[in-house]
Amino acid sequence: MNPHVSIIGLGYVGLPLAVEFGKYFRTTGFDINERRLTELRAGRDRTLEVGPTELKASAKLSFSSRIEDIKGCDFFILVLGLTFKENCPDIRNSKVIDVIRELQDFGCKVSVYDPWAEPAEVRHEYGLELSPRPNGDQKAAMDAVVLAVAHDRFRDLDMGRFSKDNVVIFDIKGFLANAAVDGRL
Repeated sequence: MNPHVSIIGLGYVGLPLAVEFGKYFRTTGFDINERRLTELRAGRDRTLEVGPTELKASAKLSFSSRIEDIKGCDFFILVLGLTFKENCPDIRNSKVIDVIRELQDFGCKVSVYDPWAEPAEVRHEYGLELSPRPNGDQKAAMDAVVLAVAHDRFRDLDMGRFSKDNVVIFDIKGFLANAAVDGRL
């Protein structure tokens, strides 16, 4: 399988994700700001989220503002955590839903696992079905895992049980050991 990953919006979350995915998979970083795309193509990030060395290491990453370049995403992503903060069931004001919606908007198949969130409340608030277990309902293994909430239960989760050998693990919270992840904010 040769997946095509599309990351829409190259801000403080999108750019680091695009850079990590671009190390392993054909990835298109999409943004409407041509000036931003020009500087990223030149290996510079004025926001300093990603350094020149990291941009260069992402050999399979390209940048575009053309919608035609991001069609056909065929990527399975697991998002770990949905609640507002770790180890509590409160989903109010969670920003994780924004990340999930962005991934879904460009065609990624997203499963969400959160042992703290109440499935009925998530369904009511967001129209989203939580997966009852980390690998969700996907028959295929996950191509990427985004750790979005630092629940204690995620620390010892065996990612190999439900992900492909070349899975990209992105830790938004800086929760897992550096050696266990491909990128973090």
